[in-house]
Amino acid sequence: MTEIYGVVFQMGKVASTAITKALGSLRQVEAAHCHFLGEDALRKVLRVALNPANTDYFFNHQMGQMAENAAITRAINRIRAGTDPRRLVVLSLTRDPFTWFRSSVLQDISGYADLLCDLAPENASANRDARVRLGLTRFLGHLEEHLSDFPTVEDCLEASRSGDPHKMGRARDWPHQQRQLLLSALRPADWFNQHYRMGLGLDLTQFQRNTPLWHTTDGNAQFGIIRYEELDTAFPVFCDWALGQTPRLPVANESGRKPFSNAISAAFATQEAARLQAALKRSDYARHFGYAA
Repeated sequence: MTEIYGVVFQMGKVASTAITKALGSLRQVEAAHCHFLGEDALRKVLRVALNPANTDYFFNHQMGQMAENAAITRAINRIRAGTDPRRLVVLSLTRDPFTWFRSSVLQDISGYADLLCDLAPENASANRDARVRLGLTRFLGHLEEHLSDFPTVEDCLEASRSGDPHKMGRARDWPHQQRQLLLSALRPADWFNQHYRMGLGLDLTQFQRNTPLWHTTDGNAQFGIIRYEELDTAFPVFCDWALGQTPRLPVANESGRKPFSNAISAAFATQEAARLQAALKRSDYARHFGYAA
């Protein structure tokens, strides 16, 4: 049996596959990565996946992670309960909310392409690349306008999730997939309050900061947080602190292979995108991790 169970627990779009591979190359380390943990999170994802309005793309994506994330949850629970003698090491990463959303759209464009084509102006070209670009640009503008109706990103998230038409503002008339894209866009703002605290029972106030690492220890478990933008320098610091050894980090960028990548890049270079970028900085998450400047 390995001596250390390393988990990369993160919101996605932060090179988690490469990081997990690097950790797994170390002596006596078993490594895994996931986006959600814990019984409550597993139930919530299942409920979302089974929503009749959910598309096949997102249903298959969500269900594909269920069994693996349940196994990771069980392993973590056993280690923290003392049933498994290994030491637990958990690494999480933050990312600028605007660039995170751009990467998220690129990753999941197969699930959103039809929605974005429908959002394009009626007189737009029949070319799907053009319609995705125009529809995404229009969505970015609508999202910024929706955010502007609330004091903070967190307030917007709470209202948008409420299901109460009196609180949801502009989003109350949006179709299901458009509301899902809205929630995806704002995910970084409360990922640590929702998923991290739900999955691990830890709050950001429990972490100490020694630049470039936020860290805490709980029994035989160590938890670290670094910024994706500082990965090259922060990852070795984390590994030295938690593992006493540092692997080589392979980073592969496959963005150019994704469909509609040029259309997405063009939409995220518009004035609508620039206004959204500024609006996404109005969150505790952005301030805490240095993205609000």
